[in-house]
Amino acid sequence: MLLYIFFVIYHNESRAAVVSYLLSILIIFIMYYGENYVKILWMRFGLLIYLISTITYILLPLVIENPFDQDINNSLHVRWELMYRGAEYIYGNPLIGSGLGEFDRATSTATIGYLPTTPHNWIIQLGVETGILGLILFVLLVGTLIDQLVILYQEDKADWALPISVSLLLFPISGLGPSDVLVNTQIFWIILNLAIIITIVSKNPRWE
Repeated sequence: MLLYIFFVIYHNESRAAVVSYLLSILIIFIMYYGENYVKILWMRFGLLIYLISTITYILLPLVIENPFDQDINNSLHVRWELMYRGAEYIYGNPLIGSGLGEFDRATSTATIGYLPTTPHNWIIQLGVETGILGLILFVLLVGTLIDQLVILYQEDKADWALPISVSLLLFPISGLGPSDVLVNTQIFWIILNLAIIITIVSKNPRWE
């Protein structure tokens, strides 16, 4: 089953999804068979990954020129350009977002290339549309949920907490694939709601 799912994802040529899928299997394997060691080393790992991803995606295009040749790989070239323009807008307007759905207007994506003028990066999109405050609040919410789910799994309070936490943990990677993640990736919002429900119910058994 695992191999079948892998080949289906690979056949659809989703690079981010392939990396996320392989990492998810690796993380679940480590969590399941090395639980005692992971419990010691966890230390808010989910929140840390989200914060590092946020800082990286915003700063990287500002300090490194586009490494992709447009003639060889126009897709990656355009995505990097989208990241750069978004990061540049965030740097110039850190407190005031452009407003929901206004990424295209705020970053003038019409002149970038043949790809749809959508962010292709949910962190950049949130930073542009809601400002740094909105982005950080969202990162804190999801990162904290991930860590709470891991704690619940390690305390044997919720078996489903592990796959749900891993799915949320890998969203910063898989979120680089689709053209408009926050709008079109409904599965993320379903997983996020499941994470909230599992956390609330597990911490309040009377609600089961």
